[in-house]
Amino acid sequence: MFKQDLPRFGALITTLSKVHTKKFEPDVIEVYWNALKDFSIDDVERAVGYYTKGPRGMYIPKPADIIALIKCSPHNQALKAWDKALSAIHTHGQYSSVAFDDALIHIVIKDMGGWRKFCLTPDDRMLFTTSNFLERYRDYVTERPIYHPKYLAGSMSGRVEFIGDKEKVMQVIETGRNEPNLKQLSVDVNQIDTVKAVNE
Repeated sequence: MFKQDLPRFGALITTLSKVHTKKFEPDVIEVYWNALKDFSIDDVERAVGYYTKGPRGMYIPKPADIIALIKCSPHNQALKAWDKALSAIHTHGQYSSVAFDDALIHIVIKDMGGWRKFCLTPDDRMLFTTSNFLERYRDYVTERPIYHPKYLAGSMSGRVEFIGDKEKVMQVIETGRNEPNLKQLSVDVNQIDTVKAVNE
């Protein structure tokens, strides 16, 4: 946050204290500011909103509670997932089959038409695709899907490229379920020695 965000931040913390019928003195607001100033005001407001709607919303959040929510908020998770998916497009492209260490990336890209279509997104549609991906991902964070694909099929059969932490990728594969068309791939995802691990 910047100094110009201080009035907005002060109003947020003051409102939060009123909701919990607890008056915050200026020195307490300063403690919150010093703890949270490294984050954007939008992230702080978003995290406070998540907190008040959550199971501990009856209690006033400590700075550490807000920081934890900022770091694991659906919005920030979605941004990290998008960066990982976009990087995989540039690194592997439509021909490779890929498996991420985040099952939600699998189901979001499947919903959007699959890996090949995702990779072939034209430049003039990229802004829409980004927004679409982020919105779908955030929705799945708050309401987990009942299933996810083991991996995302590329245009050519062959090995599955691992994107991210190898152990987490294997968990995604082992807990996933393929659609019938994915079974046509010649790759055997259970044979680790045939799969290339790509650690980020």
